[in-house]
Amino acid sequence: MKIFVTTIGRRGDVNPFLLLALKLKSAGHDVVFCASENFRNLIEGQGIRFLPHFNQQEYEAVAHDPDVWHYRKAVPTLLKKGLLPAIRKKNTLALYRSTAETFWLLLTRWCWRQNLQKNTLGIKLVQLDLAPCIFRSLKDTAQIGTVPMTDKFPAWYKNLVWWAVDTFIIDPCIKKEVTTFRQEIGLKPVSRIMNKWLFSSCLNAAVFSRHIASPQPDWPMPSEVFDFLLYDGNEQVSPEAGRLYSDPELHAENLYKKLHGMLDNAAVAENCREVASSIDSEKTLEKLVSAIEEIGRS
Repeated sequence: MKIFVTTIGRRGDVNPFLLLALKLKSAGHDVVFCASENFRNLIEGQGIRFLPHFNQQEYEAVAHDPDVWHYRKAVPTLLKKGLLPAIRKKNTLALYRSTAETFWLLLTRWCWRQNLQKNTLGIKLVQLDLAPCIFRSLKDTAQIGTVPMTDKFPAWYKNLVWWAVDTFIIDPCIKKEVTTFRQEIGLKPVSRIMNKWLFSSCLNAAVFSRHIASPQPDWPMPSEVFDFLLYDGNEQVSPEAGRLYSDPELHAENLYKKLHGMLDNAAVAENCREVASSIDSEKTLEKLVSAIEEIGRS
C-alpha cells in the first residue's frame, strides 16, 4: 500500500506517527510523511520521504506565541493560527491523487484538510488519537477544565455543556473558514465541527492506555484502544540531558515513591506504575499495523 502519514504539532505529536511509519515501511509499504518543515531532518534521517505542510517560520510563529500557553487563550490561538491554515495547504494529497495503488492517510483529528480530502477523493482514512479527551462520551466523560462532568451528572447536562463549548467557543473560531473551504470543493456546510465530523469511518485508533481511558459504547465507531507508542528517536543526547537522566532521584522507583507522597490517593500512584509497566510498543505496533492492513484488504 501507499501510505501517507501526516500530523500537526510538536515532537510529542510527531514521535508516535514516526514510529508507526517506520513499522509500516519495514513491512514493505510505501510511506510518505507530512509534518512541519522543522522535522525534515528527523524524518528523512530515518529513510522516509518527507513533505512539509508548514514552513519553519509558520511553525515557530505558533509555537512561540505566548497565548498558546495561556489556559483560556490556548485553544482559540491553536485553532486560528496553527490549525485553520492547514486546510488551505495544496502540496499534500494532490501529489498522489492519480496513483492506482491503495492510498491511506493516517492523522490526528486536527488535520481538517485531509478529512476534507477523504470526503472528496474517497481516500481510506485511519485516524490516530493521542489523548482520551478527543473522545466525547456521556458515560465516562473527560473533565473539561473546571466544569464538573462526573458520573453524578445526567446525560442532558453533559450534552448541554458540549453544545455550549461547540457553539460559543469552538465553532466561532473555525466554522466560517471550514465552511467556506467545503463549499469551494462542493461539500455541504457543517457545524459543531469538533463533535462527530472529524472521526474516521474506517478506524479511530486510540494510542493511549486503557488504564487512562477505556472504550465507551458511545464513542464514534469503529474505535479501538491500542496503547502508547513510545519513540525516543536516535539523536545524540546532550551532556545536560545525560546528567539529568543519570540522576538517581529521577529513576522510576524513586519517582513512584515521591508520587505516593504527593498524592492523597495512593491508588492513583499505583495506577501510574501499572500504566508504565504495561507499555509494550512493539506489540502495539504489530496489532495496529495488522488492523491497518486488514482494512486495506477489505
